[in-house]
This record gives sequence, structure tokens and C-alpha cells, in this order.
Amino acid sequence: MEEKKYHILVVDDVTENIQLAGNILSAAGYRISFAQNGAKTIELAGQVQYDLILLDIMMPEMDGYEVCTRLRKNKKTENTPILFLTAHHDNDVIEKAFEAGGNDYLSKPINRIELLLRIKSHLKTNKYRLELIQAREELEHQNALLGQKVIERTKEISQVQDATIISLASLAEARDKETGNHIKRTRAYVLLLVTNCLKLKIYPDILNEQTGEFIIKSAPLHDIGKVGIPDSILNKPGTLFEKEHDIIKTHTTIGAKALRDAREIVGLSKFLETAEDMVLYHHERWDGTGYPEGLKGDEIPIPGRIMAIADVYDALTTMRIYKDPIGHKASVEMIISESGKSFDPLLVEVFTQVEKEFEQIATQYKEKL
Repeated sequence: MEEKKYHILVVDDVTENIQLAGNILSAAGYRISFAQNGAKTIELAGQVQYDLILLDIMMPEMDGYEVCTRLRKNKKTENTPILFLTAHHDNDVIEKAFEAGGNDYLSKPINRIELLLRIKSHLKTNKYRLELIQAREELEHQNALLGQKVIERTKEISQVQDATIISLASLAEARDKETGNHIKRTRAYVLLLVTNCLKLKIYPDILNEQTGEFIIKSAPLHDIGKVGIPDSILNKPGTLFEKEHDIIKTHTTIGAKALRDAREIVGLSKFLETAEDMVLYHHERWDGTGYPEGLKGDEIPIPGRIMAIADVYDALTTMRIYKDPIGHKASVEMIISESGKSFDPLLVEVFTQVEKEFEQIATQYKEKL
């Protein structure tokens, strides 16, 4: 492969100086262009990508300092090596040259060996610098692409997860003929309760944006254990015998075991842990008389406490095989009367603030007879 022929722009208002530098550089194998004033320099640099610029300081109209400053503001020339040519060697001139953005300076009259060595050094350094910039930009581009793929993949996984949750919950619902839109309603109730708990900073040490999201996503799974209950009991019209009621209660432990088994397979999963808490504990009571473990008060995990209100409200306001609905107002009064007994008092307070919205959800997803 033919070696790159570097292109150098020589800028000087004195023709003899341009010719001298041009002869030295041409003999060394460089490609040369010339400019004799600042305006022409800026014009050429905007059209051609030079590898290096030799720039005289003392020029009429626009001196080398101003030319360099303007070149550094141009995206095309911000990284181009600029070597000043000066007949003045005092510190103020040299300091000003570097402040303007120069990379180096050469004294006039030009020394051929010094000129060639300085140019070679800066071209080599700039080559590595440009390669590093290019590599960094490519890495940033690849990271951006990877980040986008991660976002898309995460979204896809979340969508698959949501679809799986709804599918599993629908299987349980399909066996319970009386629930209909129960999953949609209870999820909407839970969403309402969680959103307002976060807004009011209820239990901020255990309820945050992430746990709230997991609780909402877990809601459709709360009755998944009903897949393990015999149809003869699950859909029995009328009152259940005590032994049958005991069997119905096992839907909490059946569902929790299924989720626990899944958690053992996938490893640590806060979502599955949250879902398991909701499935297992949504029939516990604040006063300790619930099931399956008879937990009391704050012993009951927050997902179970939230679902308890959503689940009971839905049971009260909808038709079941064994009972008629009692209506929104009576249901609200019953839940309030059970504050500190069946339900967490703080969550009941939240419920009373959004009970009208509960009624709207119940109407939106009302069963079609």
C-alpha cells in the first residue's frame, strides 16, 4: 500500500519565505499549498483537510494569532497541527502563540533539519491522536448501539413477561366462572392504591417506585393458585362446607409454591418475591385472623395488604355464584368498618381518598350479563 503523502499549508506574506519552505518540504516528499494572508488561509482550510499548517505570525490585516484562533473554532481544523513561524523570540510572542491554539513554533530564518524534524514529530503525534479520537468515537457509537439494543431487548423481555403474567392469570380465571373481568379490575385498583401511596409517601421505607411497579405487575397473579382447586368446589353454587372452604384457602399456598419454584430456577428475583408475597398473603387480616399463616399488622407484607383491599372491594361489588353485589357505597362503608380489623388502617385512608375512582373502574369493567 502506498504511503500517505501529507498535505501541508504554508502561510506567509513574504514570497521568498514561502518558496524556501516549499522547496524544503517538497524535496522531503510533502504535498504543498500556499497562502499569503489570513483570509485566504481560512478559505483554503475550509475547503481542504490539511495535515499540518505552517503559519506566519506577522501578516497585514489579520495576523497569525487571529487566524489560528479562527481555525481552532472550526470543526474541520480544530485538531490540525499548527506550527507558528516567527522572527521574534521573546516570551510574550511565544506565550501568545500557544494561547491562540498553536502546537509549536519555529524561528526564522528557517533551519531545514529543525523544520523537517518538528513537522515529522507533529504529524506522527497527530496521527496517533486522530486514531485515538476515531477509536473513541467508534466506541461511543458502538456503546450507543449496544445501549439501544439493551433498551429494545429489555422492552421485549418486559412485554413477554407481561404477556406471560396475563396468560397465566387468565388460565386461573378461566376455571373460575364467576370472576370475568376480575383480573382487569383488581389490577386497576392496585395501580390506583400504589400510585396514591407513593404520592402520599405511605410506608416510604418499603414502598418505592420499583416495589410499586412490581406490586402492580404482580396483581394479575394473586389468584393463580386456583388452578389447583377442583372445579366442583371452585364453582359450587351456595355455601361451602368447612372442609371445602379449607380447600379453597389452599389456593394461596399452591400459587405461592409455583412462584417459589420459579424463583429457585431463575435465581434472585425481586419481582417473583413480590408476586409470591401477594399470592400467599392477600387473605391475611390486620388483626391476625386471616390465612394461611395468621400474620398480624405489619407482619403482613405490603403486597398482600394492598391486594386485600382491592380483592375484597371487587368481591363485594360484583355478582358471585353464592351472592349478589351490594353496591359501591355499601362496599366502601364495609371496608371502612374493617379498618384495623381486616385491613391496614393507613391503606384504608388511601382507599377512602380514591373510592370514587374505584367506582369508575368497576363501571368500566362491569360484567356483561
